[in-house]
Amino acid sequence: MKDNAVNSLLYFCVDGTAFGKKLRIEENWDEEIEVKVDGRKAALMKPNTISLEATIVMDEEVAGDWMLFSLTCLMYFMFMIYKDETDIIESIFDGLEE
Repeated sequence: MKDNAVNSLLYFCVDGTAFGKKLRIEENWDEEIEVKVDGRKAALMKPNTISLEATIVMDEEVAGDWMLFSLTCLMYFMFMIYKDETDIIESIFDGLEE
C-alpha cells in the first residue's frame, strides 16, 4: 500500500495490492472514504466531523474477511492522520501569506 502521488495532492488516496486483491482507498467529494477491492466499491466510511467516530458500511466480502476488515479499519486512522497533516501544512501556508 502506498500513497497515490498524483491524487494525494488533492485528497486522500492509497493504492496497492494486499491478500491477492487490488485495493484503492480514496476520499470522495463528500469527504467520505471509499474502499474499492478489484475495482468494485466494497466499503464506505463516513467520518464524524466532531469526534473520532465513523459510520462504516461494508459489503459481505470485506466484513467476512478479517484481513480486509482490519485493513479497512486501519485506513480510517490513516485518513485521520492525513487530515491532521494537511491542516498543519495549510496553517503554515496561511502564515506565509500574512
